[in-house]
Amino acid sequence: MRSQQTGLTLIELTVTLAVMVTLVGTATPGFRSLLENNHLTAQANALHADLLYARAEAVRRAATVRVVARDGDWSQGWNVVNPNLAEDHPDRLIKAGSLSEYDLELTGAVTAVDYSGSGVLADLQPIDLTVCAASGRGRRIAIQGIGRVEVERINDCRS
Repeated sequence: MRSQQTGLTLIELTVTLAVMVTLVGTATPGFRSLLENNHLTAQANALHADLLYARAEAVRRAATVRVVARDGDWSQGWNVVNPNLAEDHPDRLIKAGSLSEYDLELTGAVTAVDYSGSGVLADLQPIDLTVCAASGRGRRIAIQGIGRVEVERINDCRS
């Protein structure tokens, strides 16, 4: 009578390990791209939400509310403020936002976005802000003169 074999042979174990290494090797670049895409989307959505919040606050207060780049650089974060109060007034800061710890860059041609009390941009001129990853992919946050904010994917931030 023959005894039942239990366990794996060295060849079976080696083949299984080789298949697993191949699968992990092909999935890693796709996973990295997925993570970068999620980071870009999350960051663009955070700024989008704060811009919508500032617009709603401007309408609620019937006064100008400003989203301003911290230290003049959007990549340092941003603050939603009441520009009608002095810099050192305790109620000037309404809300603070920041760029995540991921390797992203946030840029724009302006360092502040002003919403008037009616919810439109104070100067009615459209504004674009861009969140970019090191790969060059990114998101454009487009603010129309009427105050509407849209987020769109861009494949090359450098162009």
